[in-house]
Amino acid sequence: MKRDLKSFERRCRLAEYFINNSNVDLPSYLPDPFKKFRHPKSWTPQCGRNPVLDTYILSINKLIKESTPKRIFDNITREERQALYHLQQRTDVIIKPADKGGAVVAMKVCDYIEEGMRQRMSTNTYKPLETDPTEDLNKEIKNMVAKYRSLNLIDDTADILVHPKPRPGRFDMLPKIHKMNNPGRPILSGNDTATERLSLFVDLHVQPIVQQLPSFVKDTSHFLQIIEKLNQTYTFDDDTLLATFDVTSLYTNIPHDDGLMALSEALNKRTVKKPSTNVLTNFARVILKSNNFTFNGKHYLQIQGTSMGTRKAPSYANIFMGKLEDYILASSNIKPLVWLRYIDDIFIIWNAGSRTLE
Repeated sequence: MKRDLKSFERRCRLAEYFINNSNVDLPSYLPDPFKKFRHPKSWTPQCGRNPVLDTYILSINKLIKESTPKRIFDNITREERQALYHLQQRTDVIIKPADKGGAVVAMKVCDYIEEGMRQRMSTNTYKPLETDPTEDLNKEIKNMVAKYRSLNLIDDTADILVHPKPRPGRFDMLPKIHKMNNPGRPILSGNDTATERLSLFVDLHVQPIVQQLPSFVKDTSHFLQIIEKLNQTYTFDDDTLLATFDVTSLYTNIPHDDGLMALSEALNKRTVKKPSTNVLTNFARVILKSNNFTFNGKHYLQIQGTSMGTRKAPSYANIFMGKLEDYILASSNIKPLVWLRYIDDIFIIWNAGSRTLE
């Protein structure tokens, strides 16, 4: 708690110190997606500059300390905590969150590994590797970033686009307990990989384009807002149908060439085209071909689609789907009244009868 209070105080004092200085960058306390990659700064303006702020900080500290209970009571019994501890120590059991529903799943490690190997062997999405290619991939990224920086095609953000000590991605699965035989949803963690920072950089420039797509839905709240506006705009007949459907395994089924072409076309529509479309598309290409990871002590490479765990995956998939749905709707003689989409989940309002929908 003391550390949190100190951090809060520092952010307040930095904001007050720089509030009227328009010539100073504020990377240390303003939202910055690259903040965790930058070297931390510890300087804090001294107290006494602003009596109002000093009083506010003292009051907040006092209020929190006085309202914090001195004794924190456990919400489970001693026996339950011991049982959880012993379960955690078992090497033959793995504990994972369920894919849906918020449940916690305890399953045998052998079953978990068997499901992972089934997914590795049953598709053409992954290729086994003899060695870890992480260092070679990182050198390729380093050379590419240095080249673009020397040509002034990217700014000084380039200094943090190359990971100093990357490691392979980690393959994980979330058990689908709502389905027969509880298959696992594959998750490929991109944290600390060679492409993590590059993926974030691409995503920052693609995300604004995604939000301009006609079918774009940000989240549940945004969807409800759209539906409320539709109720005010349209008058629906009794035979109007609501339908939903999704794309099977969208992330792993996006062909690299088609996905990159859709991305390039979308980037060309930007008003401000720096970094250039060529730079961002080449970064995306490197990310797609560098999805190496480990599972059960072995190395693999994802050779098809995009990894769910990389930062740019949702925006990349959205761009691809945006182009695909434009083609589908333009070539269809009968169109839905409303077409909305959250990545691979599609919602339509149809007023041309159930037979035509089927």
